[in-house]
Amino acid sequence: MSDSGPGDDLGNLADEFELYVRASSRRLLGRAIWRCNKDIKLAEDLTQETYLRLWKAWPRCGQIIQEHKAYSNKVLDHVIADHYRKKRVIEISEGHTGDPADPGNGEPSGTSRVRQAIGSLPAQQRELVFLVYYGNLTLAEAANEMKLSPNTAHNYHYLARNRLRAILPEPRVQTSADGVLADKESS
Repeated sequence: MSDSGPGDDLGNLADEFELYVRASSRRLLGRAIWRCNKDIKLAEDLTQETYLRLWKAWPRCGQIIQEHKAYSNKVLDHVIADHYRKKRVIEISEGHTGDPADPGNGEPSGTSRVRQAIGSLPAQQRELVFLVYYGNLTLAEAANEMKLSPNTAHNYHYLARNRLRAILPEPRVQTSADGVLADKESS
């Protein structure tokens, strides 16, 4: 007869999970900071929520979680999406529908228009845009991070850029008298 009881299995699971948390925390927190627009406190909170969700799945998926970064990345992405979805519902219910950067004339600011346009992209195109333009990765590095083939990443990038061009107005540029380019909207 064995001396190990049901509590030993839980102890082993907890030890494995603790090792996993130590090994993955820097990567997940970095991703959360990037996805939360560098709001470190929010990123820390959402990373903790991610680990709570991973712990619930650990007894049946621990090996998969350890072997595939994509699983924990996806859980983190869902936690972040849930947070912003809840935040948006609260803002709407309290009547705070405007953008803090709104100039007050009813038109969204340039930054807000870009965020709205990027937000309208399908999830994988949106993530690719963030990795390339905000994460400063090359298209190949972003494809590798997202576990996409280079051709698929190129297609997503092409489609995202075309959609953003269709949504966002072209900046109007004119040459000043001394030959310097000036943006008409900022003049």
